[in-house]
Amino acid sequence: MGCGAPPGPASRALEGVLSIPEGAVGDAYVFLYAPGEGPPTRPAVPELATAVSAVRLQDGDPHFVFASVPDGPHRLWGFLDRDRNVRVDVDVLAQPGAGDLTARGLELAGRAVPEPLVLDVPTPFDPPAFEIAGAESFVVLPDQPLLPVRFSIQTTRLSDRLHQVAFAVSQDALSTFYPQVAFRFLAKPGQAGEGALIPCFIESQLQLQQALGGDPLRIIPLDQLPLTVLPFAVDATGAQLPVIPVGEYQLVVVEQSGQVWTLPNGLAAAEPSQATRFFVQHAAFASGLP
Repeated sequence: MGCGAPPGPASRALEGVLSIPEGAVGDAYVFLYAPGEGPPTRPAVPELATAVSAVRLQDGDPHFVFASVPDGPHRLWGFLDRDRNVRVDVDVLAQPGAGDLTARGLELAGRAVPEPLVLDVPTPFDPPAFEIAGAESFVVLPDQPLLPVRFSIQTTRLSDRLHQVAFAVSQDALSTFYPQVAFRFLAKPGQAGEGALIPCFIESQLQLQQALGGDPLRIIPLDQLPLTVLPFAVDATGAQLPVIPVGEYQLVVVEQSGQVWTLPNGLAAAEPSQATRFFVQHAAFASGLP
């Protein structure tokens, strides 16, 4: 008598409606995440995505639908692309930019959406696009640094693809400081250390925190951040790992808004400044960073 895999949870459509301010136009993008995930607090890869075109919204049809969703809790989030410059085929451009309207998000107990998803939170800046001036195509970092590794990242408009770029320095209501910067380990299949991070400290952080004055609504825009690479790695929970995993990493900047920029990214083929790759090797030599 044969045994098959147990049946998965039944799936069916999840439907809802959008609410946008009167007069706002653009294409709307809607995302379904695991519970508690998604912008702004926990940027993550969405489980499903859908869209509502500007034409449909102007015609008075704000409905959205995800065709096949398993029952259970989810988180719903989305944004209105007012200038219609989102590129869903490029990782760092598939997110809201300056002037777009985002949602606060809805936690769903199941497939029912009890209220409209409201897109009304204005985005002041484009994603924090950055480059490392003078960096080589390959940067090598030591796993046992003898001296602090220091470098700076600076904002870039990337051949005028973006227009209002800044590092939005801020603190949330829990006094968590942003932007958060780290090297993220790109573990290969079967390689230990998946999810490991090497944190970076913003050298002017203490002065910036004083300037913010504990106000969670205040933003200080900067075009450059001096960084120090901390000499250890942590796992996804923040616990320190016994060693820094050896291999390839990606440099990640996360804003309080949930906007993210990475290096390298999907623009690497067209923009040389976005192609820099990072490797940690087993040694105690100086970094290749400028």
